Amino acid sequence: MNTAKEAYILYMNNPPSTIKSFKTKAKIPDPLPEFVSAKDDCVNYNILYRLEDVAFPYRNELKHFQDTFMYGGTSLSQEVRDLEYRWGEIYFEPLVEFMGDRSLWEALGIHVPDTNIRSAKSSLSRLDVTDYDVAYFSGSHWLARKAGTKDVFDPYDEYQVHGTNQFCQTFCMMYLRNKLPTKITGNDWLKYYTYTKEALEFIDGILKMCKKSPRLRKLPLFDEPNTTFDNLERAIDVCKKHSRMCLNIVMIP
Repeated sequence: MNTAKEAYILYMNNPPSTIKSFKTKAKIPDPLPEFVSAKDDCVNYNILYRLEDVAFPYRNELKHFQDTFMYGGTSLSQEVRDLEYRWGEIYFEPLVEFMGDRSLWEALGIHVPDTNIRSAKSSLSRLDVTDYDVAYFSGSHWLARKAGTKDVFDPYDEYQVHGTNQFCQTFCMMYLRNKLPTKITGNDWLKYYTYTKEALEFIDGILKMCKKSPRLRKLPLFDEPNTTFDNLERAIDVCKKHSRMCLNIVMIP
């Protein structure tokens, strides 16, 4: 399955048994398995993957999917939203937390001012030029400047859907380390799935580098429950396998 249309068909053919008013002319097969198995700690994410690990060809299709099926106020949307939230909390968020940790950036020689500077390219471009790389975090978005220039890099300009909270910190680090993906021309939406996949590969590389480095291994962030090496390795493996989820679970404004 790789299109939104197929995801819609899945909903029509496999409505959860909890929705009594769900109507369809299609023949309904046996009920899908429960979201949670007999063991509370063993979650079946296969349903979520069948619905959301897909490449929506256009922004408005993903937006419609989210508005209709994720935030539509039905029993189905509530069940899927709860499962999606749990998946994001276990796999997606630890990677964002890891890549957004100031101690990691400083250890890699990138200064992150501990200020509430406005996350606006116009305001950052007026700051004095530095002889070191700098990344700026406003509390919701990351921007970056390389040493010796006033040019400000904003992931929203090319690599991340504008207004979303995804991998802006990762794209900024990729920019500063000259590892950004090659710009994609053509379909302006499908490129975000490729950029997301490239970001995950970069995160994987940074994680492996940290694990091999005696100095980086000692960073306090690896002692935090969400960002232990075990948790991060599990998270990156799952996210790389289901990379499209890491775009589709992000709320599209």
